[in-house]
Amino acid sequence: MTDLSTLSLQEQCEAIWEATNAAEEADRRARLEPPLMRLWDGDFRLQGILNSEYSASFTWLDNEVGPGQVEIPLDDPLAKWIYQVAPRIQRGEKLHVYITVDKDGARWSGRLHDQVLEKREDGTWVLVVRFLHDLGVLDYYLAWASPFLPAFVQFPRVFFIAGPSIWALKTALFLNVMREQISLWGLPDDPMDQNSSAPGMGNWSVVVKPTTFAEDMAAGTIWSVPNSRFKRWVDMAKDILEDAQLSIQVRRYIADDDEQPIEGQTLRNGALVVDIVDKSGYFTDTSNGGNPFTGLERTFAQWAEDFLDVIEEDVVSPETPASYNVPGLRLTDKTCPYVIYLEGEETGIESSKFTFTPSTAKQIVAGGHSFPFVNELISAAIQTAGDLLAAAIVVPPIGGAVDAVAQIFYWDTIAAWANLESAGRATNGGWASPFEVLASGSDRAYTLEMLLSMRKALHDTRSWFSHEINIRDGAPWFVGDQGRGHFFIGDRIGAQVIGSTVVGNGPTVLYVDDHTIYVDRVRELTLAWDRESPPEWLPVIGEKEKNKDRGQRALAMIADLGSLVQQLAVQGK
Repeated sequence: MTDLSTLSLQEQCEAIWEATNAAEEADRRARLEPPLMRLWDGDFRLQGILNSEYSASFTWLDNEVGPGQVEIPLDDPLAKWIYQVAPRIQRGEKLHVYITVDKDGARWSGRLHDQVLEKREDGTWVLVVRFLHDLGVLDYYLAWASPFLPAFVQFPRVFFIAGPSIWALKTALFLNVMREQISLWGLPDDPMDQNSSAPGMGNWSVVVKPTTFAEDMAAGTIWSVPNSRFKRWVDMAKDILEDAQLSIQVRRYIADDDEQPIEGQTLRNGALVVDIVDKSGYFTDTSNGGNPFTGLERTFAQWAEDFLDVIEEDVVSPETPASYNVPGLRLTDKTCPYVIYLEGEETGIESSKFTFTPSTAKQIVAGGHSFPFVNELISAAIQTAGDLLAAAIVVPPIGGAVDAVAQIFYWDTIAAWANLESAGRATNGGWASPFEVLASGSDRAYTLEMLLSMRKALHDTRSWFSHEINIRDGAPWFVGDQGRGHFFIGDRIGAQVIGSTVVGNGPTVLYVDDHTIYVDRVRELTLAWDRESPPEWLPVIGEKEKNKDRGQRALAMIADLGSLVQQLAVQGK
């Protein structure tokens, strides 16, 4: 490496210019480099590298299962290997087919969902293979009421655990993964503390990357109480992840490429490593907006006094993360996001869409069943009074009969419902603002579950702003993971909104520009390419749920209904 201090000013400038050009050329070549696609059998043995595809597309979704698709000519040996299922099984290569796609430090991995053999108009035979992201593996884990006991004996009735959200969710998943992987075990006091007494995970197909209780407490993750009676783990975790702004990350461990991800453990090739991370920094320290002239504002969110509304406070004397001072390292620190796309003819934004929807209900109602033991205490009081009265007039006890009739009138009427009002919405909503909604997900008043359901209802009816932008990779920011891109799925980045507010009518119209920068998480990220186009990254920033069409929302509601029916079937009264 040249020592610039020994060169003249002109030579220093020329050396810097040459180094800059070389770095830009290296970036250009890296963007054009095709992704590495590898196919694996059911035991995660490598079957080949796929490089004959007509087209391919792979999507990361934040906390959801993204799709992948690749079109392969049938005369490719790997296409025949996929299509010929029975011979593959007979050779011991198993039923399922897995794929890993590596590009810019990111790895998409998934399992074959279906395959379609097509004969195109030009006479070519094409195998269209669809994959589902490995996050879908977690769909197949139930959170048992008692993961430690056999199905015949499930005590206590409901599983619950209280603590910082990352630790609590990981612990619940770890206990249920352990049910599959081994039958007998001895756990340390903290199951997430993978010390010498922890069970070995060398042959596990799914492993949970440990985060101890103390580590999660120090990180400032908000608390939650995951609870389940044979719910799917993903259903139990969904609202907690959204409320705490956490992201599930899954990555297949490839022995020849990766270092061991868990200290003290030697994982088998192909193990799926599950992690839950806070890439938003929303409740600790991050940026939620600003403008190009004064820069981004560093803020942190905290609960209002009613524990429903969230308010944002400015960070006093913010510090620049030390990782930003490392030359050549590309990443985003959640406390200080810096990737901003500005509107203009020569910026990286090719198209954009911005959506704003105001909040609705200012009051949340929840409940249905009385607070625990209220009904029972009333019942006991009525039966006691009835029996005492019967004893006074020397007749047989009548307390039970009186209570049976009285239950029609008092059961679930005392301490069965609760309502809370959002002070912020009541103040800002106006005289004619919408009034109230019923919170779903909790049917018992004055419990922690009721409070969480109210939080969810408030979140679902809040004001939201989302922006979808189609950008050019490397103009100027690069998409990538593992230190090779400025941002990736779940990271916070911003985009400038230049709005045009029309003032006046007729030939004289005044347009007032709004240069506000909105910062939000990358909720969707697609890597796509074909034989005519190089690999391209397509991100979606902001609240993805609100951008779904009505058909997608209806399907999501049907899925939620199916989960509810399952819970009703196993919970009873």
